[in-house]
Amino acid sequence: MRSTFPPNLSEVTTHVYETMAWCSLKPLTAETAYAGPLLMQKYRDENWSFAQLQSHCILGNQLKSLELKPTADEALQPLSCWASVPELAEKRSQKLKQLLPGFKTSAQKAHVIGRFVAYAPEDNLSDGAAEVLSLGLFDVDNVPPWDTWIALADRYVLAWVPPLLFGFARRGIEVNPEGCIKWADDRSLSHQQIGKMVRAMLGTEL
Repeated sequence: MRSTFPPNLSEVTTHVYETMAWCSLKPLTAETAYAGPLLMQKYRDENWSFAQLQSHCILGNQLKSLELKPTADEALQPLSCWASVPELAEKRSQKLKQLLPGFKTSAQKAHVIGRFVAYAPEDNLSDGAAEVLSLGLFDVDNVPPWDTWIALADRYVLAWVPPLLFGFARRGIEVNPEGCIKWADDRSLSHQQIGKMVRAMLGTEL
């Protein structure tokens, strides 16, 4: 499988801080009517429709700005079709400059918070388990919300998870059987470009 062109580390780091700043402008909440396991139980025991189930999977909607909405549905497309990731990052950068004229990524470099996830589009089986257990942070195709997309590296889309949503991301990753979503600092990625890149940004070693 062909890898994406290696991203520039400095540019990706800049996109990380811009992603954090953009998402900080959103009124995030982690409050939901049901936790993921209880939601599944009600779906089974009360014969909910799939639409009823999905109506409670709403966390990711907080990080899907209309201004950044991709023009194409990449979810089930090969990685070569995910060109909108760098395009989205550039659009976010321009809009952030308009909203926060004094924003400088250099001023943010001591404040890296949150974690990174790696999503492999070509491994996706679209089983929906991660959507339910993450309460919609990942969608039915296991895709992280587009406001959090940072870059393409190897076979992966690199995305950011705000601290408030760690637990939901963890539950989604844990029930993803094909492993198409992982923490980007997972040991299985340590020798791949994306793992090395994340460690370099965080200044850590596995």
